Amino acid sequence: MKSIKYRVLVIAGSDSGGGAGIQADIKTINALGGYPMTAITSLTAQNTRKIYQMTAVPHQMVSDQMISAFEDVGVDVIKIGMLGNRQNISAIVKVLKKKKFSGKIVIDPILKSTTGVRLISKDAIGSLKKKLFPLASMVTPNVFEAETLSGVAISDPQSIKKAAHKILDLGPESVLITGYAARKGYLSDTLIGKNGEKVTEYKKVRFSGAHGTGCTLSSAIAVGFAKGMTIPRAYKSGFTFVQSSIKKAHFSKGKRAYLIQR
Repeated sequence: MKSIKYRVLVIAGSDSGGGAGIQADIKTINALGGYPMTAITSLTAQNTRKIYQMTAVPHQMVSDQMISAFEDVGVDVIKIGMLGNRQNISAIVKVLKKKKFSGKIVIDPILKSTTGVRLISKDAIGSLKKKLFPLASMVTPNVFEAETLSGVAISDPQSIKKAAHKILDLGPESVLITGYAARKGYLSDTLIGKNGEKVTEYKKVRFSGAHGTGCTLSSAIAVGFAKGMTIPRAYKSGFTFVQSSIKKAHFSKGKRAYLIQR
């Protein structure tokens, strides 16, 4: 009887449109050969155009979902996305301590949607930084999130590095700041950890935007960790997967791209 390999527990919100959130996480982890489990923090009615409604999942339910994964299948790596509120964060930390989890954790610190809707309460951001960041192997903010979390206005490569180091000071092993407009037609990702830094520049795809790139990247990195990859190798694997997914993207009526994770 074969044992289950590359077990990834995703703690995040549900996207009813299927392009981001838990749905994107599951598709990504499956495509890369991992086994996805979920603890859903919030239910949303949304598509690529807008979020119509959100309902928080009670924090005890978030806790129970996590415990059910630990006590049967087991957990190798955890990916954390949309958290919603401070109560969810406290519940997550409590379970991690109870289960003495020592595996890698990837945090995609989702603060607002691409359409501008706030996805975490203001009072929860402090808890996120204080309670969860010290447990993370990698934190993967986009430029807006990095500015908010670090208090540094990002305008050039030097300010990116400054913001990353501010976030590193909060305790994670590494920080990946994604999607900086490096030069005309190009974006860059900056990965900084205790053992060095790497900047990856890439050509911007010529459409209005892809839905779920951050979720897909962080989940792909989590699978890389589950497979025993180093931080740089897990990022490279995740980056390659996202670029491949963008090339195969389909478009919604809102003219935004849905990634195809396979």
